[in-house]
This record gives sequence, C-alpha cells and structure tokens, in this order.
Amino acid sequence: MSAIHGRTARHFSRIFLLSAVFLASFPASAADEAALIVSATRFADSALSKPLSVTVITAEDIRGSATTLLPELLSQQAGVHMQDVNGNNGISATVDIRGFGASAGQNTLILLDGRRLTDMDQANVNWSSIPVSSIERIEILRGSGAVQFGEGAGGGVINIISRAPGKGDMATMSARIGSYNTREAQAFMSKGSDGFGLTLSGNHFESDGYRANNRARQTNAGIKTQSDYGEGSFRFGLDANWMTMRLPGFRQIEWATGRDDLATDRRGTPTPNDDSARRGNQFAADWRHRFGFGELAVDYTHRTRQQWIYSGSRQFARSSDMTLDSLSPRLRMPHTLFGSKASLVLGIDWQEWGYTANDAVSLGLMSRPYSKVKASQSNLGIYLQESIDLTDRISLLVGGRRERQKLAASNTIDAGATCPFGFCPTGAAPDAAARWQSAWEVGGRYRLSSNWAAFAKAARAFRFNNVDEIYETDTAFNNQFQFLRPQTSRLQEAGVQWHAARTSIRGALFQNDVQDEIHLDAFTNGIGNTNLPPSRRRGLELEASWQAADTFRLNGSATWTDARFLSGVFPGTFGLLNNVFGGKNVPLVPKQKFNVGGDWEFMAKTRIKASVAHVGKQYMDNDEANNLGATIPAYTLVNVKLERQVDNWTLALAVNNLTDEKYYAYAVKSQFNATRFNVFPMPERTLFASAEYRFQ
Repeated sequence: MSAIHGRTARHFSRIFLLSAVFLASFPASAADEAALIVSATRFADSALSKPLSVTVITAEDIRGSATTLLPELLSQQAGVHMQDVNGNNGISATVDIRGFGASAGQNTLILLDGRRLTDMDQANVNWSSIPVSSIERIEILRGSGAVQFGEGAGGGVINIISRAPGKGDMATMSARIGSYNTREAQAFMSKGSDGFGLTLSGNHFESDGYRANNRARQTNAGIKTQSDYGEGSFRFGLDANWMTMRLPGFRQIEWATGRDDLATDRRGTPTPNDDSARRGNQFAADWRHRFGFGELAVDYTHRTRQQWIYSGSRQFARSSDMTLDSLSPRLRMPHTLFGSKASLVLGIDWQEWGYTANDAVSLGLMSRPYSKVKASQSNLGIYLQESIDLTDRISLLVGGRRERQKLAASNTIDAGATCPFGFCPTGAAPDAAARWQSAWEVGGRYRLSSNWAAFAKAARAFRFNNVDEIYETDTAFNNQFQFLRPQTSRLQEAGVQWHAARTSIRGALFQNDVQDEIHLDAFTNGIGNTNLPPSRRRGLELEASWQAADTFRLNGSATWTDARFLSGVFPGTFGLLNNVFGGKNVPLVPKQKFNVGGDWEFMAKTRIKASVAHVGKQYMDNDEANNLGATIPAYTLVNVKLERQVDNWTLALAVNNLTDEKYYAYAVKSQFNATRFNVFPMPERTLFASAEYRFQ
C-alpha cells in the first residue's frame, strides 16, 4: 500500500510541477491587493498576505455565473464537491471540501458572517435560506479554520459574507419562473446615511421539483442595521426562514431480481407520503471598537430551529427543537516582534445548545410521542493566532486552540403510546461526557515577485460527535448513548499563487491524515456510528481566473483527489461479512473534477454566461470495501445563461443541464443485499426565465 501511495504522490508532484511551469508563462503585472478575507484572522485582512489555500468569490463573480444555486456555485471551485439527493433548488445539498464523502456535512464548517450554520446535529445547512442578492462575497478556506472556529473544520470552512448595512444605496426586485412549475421572487434594499445603515431582504421560492413527491417551498426575510460612531460600530440583525420539502426517496436497482427503477420510472417515488418542514429565527448583534492598543470585536447570536419529518412507510415522525446561544469576543493587537510587523489575535468562543426530539408514529400523534430525547451541549474554546511579516517577502502565521465540549443526553419511552408496528423501543440510560481537543496551524508565505508567491502549511483539526451520532443501539438492538473518541486530522500542504490586475492562479498539493473518523457502520449489529481506522486524503488543486478583455472573462478549476482507507474491516452481518476496506477508496469522493466557466458580452448590454462541470466516477455510500461492482457514473453538466440589460431591467433566459444528462450525485449500497443499491436521480434539462429591476 505504501508503494501505491508513493506512486500517487509522485504522480501528483509531476502534474503540479508541469502546471507551475505552464502558469509561469503568463505575463506579469502589478498585484491587486484589494481582495479581502475575514476568515483568516476573523478580522479584515488581505487575502494575498496569508499562507492559506483560499478562494474568494465576489458578488461580481456570482452575477457572472451561469448558476444562482449556492451549492452548485461552490462546487465549481477547486477541491469542492456537492452531494444532493432531492435536486430541488439545492435545499438539502451537502458541500464537501477535500474528500470527506459521506461525513462531509460534519467536516466542512459553514458560516454566515462568521457565525455557525452547521448545527449540533446532522441536519443539512438550508442553502436556499440565504438570498443570493444579499451576498457580498464567499470565502473558501481549504484545510483551515479549526484554530479560528473550532471543531468540524477538518476539510475547511466556507464563510458567506452578507452585504454590510448601508454599504452603497441600492434596491433590487427580481422574479424567476421555470421548469417543474418553479416560481421565485426576491427583494433587497440597502440604504445608508450619516453613519447609519439599513438592509432589508426577502425571498420566496416554490417548485414541484423534478421527481414525484418533490415539491418544495422556501420563504426568508431579514433586516440588518449598522450604526457607526467615532472609533466603532454596532450591528444588529433579525432573520427568519420557513421551509417545507416533500421527500421523493430513492430509485432501487437489484441485479439478482432484475429490478431497475431508474430505467422503468426514473422520476417516480416509493415514498409518496414522506414530508419534512423547518423553520428558524436568528438574532445577531456585534460590536466593533478600535482602541489605541488594538481592535475589539464581540459577536452574540441567538438562534432557534424547529424541524419535522414524517415517513409513512416507516411509521415514523420526528419533531425536534434546537436553540443556540453563542458569544465570541476577540481582540487584535498590532505590535512589533523581533523588529518585524506583527499582529496577535486572542479570542474566546462560547456556545450553548439545547435540543429535544420527539418520535411518534405520525405527526398527528405527536401530542403523545413514544420516545423523547433531550440533550444539552456546551462548547468553550480559546485561541490565539500570530501573524508576522518578517520581511517584505516573508510572512508567517502561527495559531493554536484549546476547546472543551460537554454533551449530556437523556431518553424516556412511553410504552402506552402508539409505537411503530406495535413494538416500542427500549429507553437509553442518561449519559454525559466531557472532551478536550486541540488545534494548531503553522504556515509561511514567500513572495517570489510582485505577482508570484509560494506558501506551505501544517495544521491539526478535530471534531466531536454530534447529538445524532451518540443515540445508538447495542448488539441486541437496545437503545443507548455512545460517546465516541474525537476525530483528529493532520494536514500538510504547499502551493503557489499568481495574482495580477486581470488574472489570478492558484495551485496546491495537500495531504490530510485522519484518525478516529466518526462514521456510520451500517453493517454490524447495533447499527450506529463508530471510529474508523486511519485514512488519508491526497490531492492536487488548480484554479485560474482571467479577465481577457472588458467584455470577456474565463475561469476554471481542476481537482485530483486520492482518498483511501489505510486499514480496517467492518465485521458485518446480514450475510455481508468481513468487509475489508484497508487500501480502498473512500466512497462519494470523485478522483477527478473539472470546471470551466465564461462570461462574454458579445454585443452591447447582452451577455452569455456558460459553465461546464465534469465529475468523475465515485464509489457509493456504504461501499467502503469497493466490492459492489457498480459506481456512481461520471457525469458532465452544461449550464448556459443569456442576459440582456434594458435600462434598469436585467432579463435572462437560463438552461441548466443543457445536454440533458441523466445523472445522479448520490447512491447508497444496501447493507442487507450484496446486489442491491439505491440511487437518487437529479433533474434533466431545465429552463428558467428571470427579470430583475434595479432602482436608482
């Protein structure tokens, strides 16, 4: 196996060196230091001064894209992949940074204005609750963020930055209609005067969806204010969102019986009554103040979420409530170290979570659930990060974090309530655990010229088990709480950057060794989560953006990822025994992924935008042994958008999946039958028309 990894490393190194030679042939010009990144230090900093593998997607980039779906836009970047099971506006999509596969949702930390959207359970981030019109930029930090933000950043961090209140007076209204009875309306307004700013945003989306029983509806509303005074500012925000989404389920294929739902009824559903809903509210406040010795920032968040899910075929309904209170004070102090310019950031993150989940046979019986789970979680982290500019060419970044998680849970069973199929489960005994973990990072950046820079970094990240991962069954299928060992990872990466006024290029090689990965063991008696044996992710990422002319822009990315288990066996049951996966590929991680996009104003006030994305084949979820004999096939998606500016109007016609590719982005192997697997088809060709009016 070491020989295999050695050949892989040499292969990636040759590609990387050849790419660097090719990129060096680009002409040089003055670097553009205007790009900012907040996530690197949790204060505003130049994106070009840190030894980080980072991509900043600006509002202009978003407007120039052929897609308006956030997960799809993110997946066009190097090292980022998207999984989706419902295909309706990306509501339930999962974004994966650097090849974590099935556990991507717990290893890619999603933030909005530096605040966690990733919750204490396994609920997906609701991407459609973030209006695209309200976004100023998106920051993607690959392999970074554990020091600044804590657990769950083993793959990296995606920080979505909303427009600051009052930053430019503007107002827009837009509407979109399209295939599958899709309708959407958005409104955004920003106004500022005499140190006071206000933004209002609203969005409503509904669609029947591609599949049967695939209808979704999403509504969002938000208000933010900012008040500036001498050396500081206050900002407050209120957000609310409501979502309902019906669940079409899978299409099953079983070779032994000749069953192939994908061929006979691709858009059908085995779960015509399954449904889900979610609503949430958030109050956010922050204070910034500049003192003589530095800058202080304090963020406070109170967030609530209620969620319901119902499955008629399983006689299962769940109603859950979650609350979060968080406080994050931090201080940045510029200073001199060894005669060099430096900056120290000190911070504390405190999060207090509350969680309840009630289970019943149906939502109508939720007044008397047969099972109640209550849990509380408290996280406290303290961190520091030092940035040093040793010379005009050399900068260093060093940081460390120590974090504690306390998690306690209890379970009560009402044997007198109606239970699934007449059988009530056993109750899990109350249990609690407190865990400590550390993260660190050290990196350097060397500026080779006014355009070229090289960087290298080493880091450690971690994650704790969440509340959904501790509620398990033992080998006799009795419920219990099981606290797993924290997952840890060690990252090494090196890369080069080239940045000019009209062109930017980045290339990076990385290796991430993961220990005690928290993952579902679907094969062994006592179905639940476990700590896996060690695994390794290695990869090469290339991305470039070129403003060839005022009217023509190109961008592209390429990713090669080798994600493998280093050892391990699932003992197995149900006739599928001894699943050996040492040396095998991690499921749901494509080895190759390529993206090319363009934006061309081919005539006055008329543009065409296009993107082509190719995703290589992947092993299915649950196929850690790589022995099913089938994979998720490679697919290529083409999106095209024609846009026309007429006075204050922007009119557009978009076609997604232009070539009518019949593909799926997620599939799962059966734990009961060696020839059975389920797939989740994605939409075929779709057509959308939109209109936006910008008020002067």
